Amino acid sequence: MRPLAKPILLLVSFLLGFAILSTLALNLFLQRGNTRQLLGNELSGLVGAPVSIRSIFGLPLGSIRLGGIEAAEGGHSLISAETVIIRPSYLALLSGKLEVTSIALKNPVIHWPLAKAEAFATTEEKGLPASSPAPVAPTTGNLPAPTMPSSTPVQETLTNNLPRASIPIIDSLKRVSITGGEFTLDDSNGAPLLSLCDLNLKGKQGSSGTWSGHLQAAQVALGNSLFIRDLNSSISVTPTNANTSDFAITLDPVAATLGGGKLSGRLLVETIAPTPRYHLSLNLEAASLSQLLADASLGSSSADGKIEGDLDLAGIFGMRAGMLGHGSLSCSNATIQPADFLKQIGQILQVEELQLLRISEGKCLFQIDSNQIAIDELSLKSENLILTAQGPIRSSGDVDLNARLLFNQKMTSQLRGLLGSQLAPAPEAGYSQIPFHLSGSFRNPKTDLLERLTGIHIGGSLGGFLQGLFGSPAAH
Repeated sequence: MRPLAKPILLLVSFLLGFAILSTLALNLFLQRGNTRQLLGNELSGLVGAPVSIRSIFGLPLGSIRLGGIEAAEGGHSLISAETVIIRPSYLALLSGKLEVTSIALKNPVIHWPLAKAEAFATTEEKGLPASSPAPVAPTTGNLPAPTMPSSTPVQETLTNNLPRASIPIIDSLKRVSITGGEFTLDDSNGAPLLSLCDLNLKGKQGSSGTWSGHLQAAQVALGNSLFIRDLNSSISVTPTNANTSDFAITLDPVAATLGGGKLSGRLLVETIAPTPRYHLSLNLEAASLSQLLADASLGSSSADGKIEGDLDLAGIFGMRAGMLGHGSLSCSNATIQPADFLKQIGQILQVEELQLLRISEGKCLFQIDSNQIAIDELSLKSENLILTAQGPIRSSGDVDLNARLLFNQKMTSQLRGLLGSQLAPAPEAGYSQIPFHLSGSFRNPKTDLLERLTGIHIGGSLGGFLQGLFGSPAAH
C-alpha cells in the first residue's frame, strides 16, 4: 500500500493547492470595481430597485457569497438578506453578463408590494382606459373553479398588449434554496395581504423547464386576522406561455394546522399579467371550535366542540371585487356560550337551553361574491331549540340577516301561555317559530327579537353577536 501513498498525497496536495489558488484568483476577480458594479446592476435590474452589497467573497468550487444584501425603494425596504450564495456562469460573467445557476438565501426578509410590476407597462403608459380586468376561472389544473365573469374586449386588449420582460438572471437558474425566511405580500396601502414566517424552500428545475420542490412555513397569516400553522406543501412552477414570462405556481398537496385541526387542500396561482389569478381549495377536519375562533382573531372563547368545513375560492390578487367562492362549516356535540340577548331571553322565558347552548348539530353554508359574504343557511340545533339565519354580511361589516328562533312541541307547550300569539307555525314539522331581524354592524348588530317576543319595543344593540354567539372573550 505504501507505493500508492505518495501519489495519492501528491494528488490531494495538487487539488488542495488548485482550490486555494482558484479561490484566491476568484476573490481578486470579484474585488475588481467593474465586477462588483456588474453584480449590483444585475441584481438591481432583477428586483427593480437599487441593491446594496456589503461584502463579496469567493468560495471554493466557484460559489460566491454575498453578505448584507439590501434592496430599498422610497425609504421602504423590499429585500434584506444576511447571506446569499450564488453560483454564476463565469464565461458569461467575463463577457459582462450575470447568469446564475443556483442561489441560496439565508434569513431573507422580503416585503413585496403587490402593485410593484416594473416588468410590465401600465395602462396609463399605453394610453388606454385604466380599467381592472375581470377575473376568469383558472385554466391550469383540474380543480372545479367557481364561475367567473369573462373579460371585456377592452380588458383583453390591455392584457394582450402589455409587454413581458425577459429576466436573463433567472433564465439559467436551476436551483433555489431559502432558509429561515420572512415573506410579506403588501397591498397598495402597505397592509399585509399574506405573510409567511420561518419560511424554508428548496426547488430545482427539471429538463422540461418545470420547477419542483418543497415549501415549509411555521406560520401563514392572511391579512391580520387568520393564522395557519405548520404549513408543508409540494410546490411546482410551470411556464404557461413560451412567448411570455407567464407561469403557474401549484401547491399540492397542502397540509397545515388551523384551529388545532387538519387543514388540507390545493392552491393554484397563475401570473397572467397584469392580473395574477388564484384558485384555492381547502378542507378542515377535527378543529377545536375555541382554537379556531382564536386563530380567526375573534378572541378566546369558552366554546367547546369540534368543527370541520371546506372552502373553494377564486379571484385576482389584491382585488376583492373579483373574489368568488363558496364553503361550509359544521359542528356536532358542541357547547356554546350564547350571545347576551339570547341569555336575556332565556332568563325572561326561564329557558335553560338559551343560557348555555348544547348544539347537537350545527351548520353554515355560505357564498363569497365580491365584497360580501352571503349566508345561505345558518342552523344551530339543540335538544328543544333551533336558531337559523340567512342573509348578507358586507365588507363594511354591516349585516342584514333574517333569523328565526324555533321551539319544539315540548317548549311550545311550556311557553304558549307566556308568548301566546307571538308563536307561529314553522315549516319544520313539530316546531313553532318567532322570526326576527339582525342589522347594524358585524361586531355590534341590532335585533328586534325581544320586541317580537314581548311586544314591547326595546332599543339598543347586541355587542358582538356573532362573536358572542360562540362565547364572550375570556378576561386576560
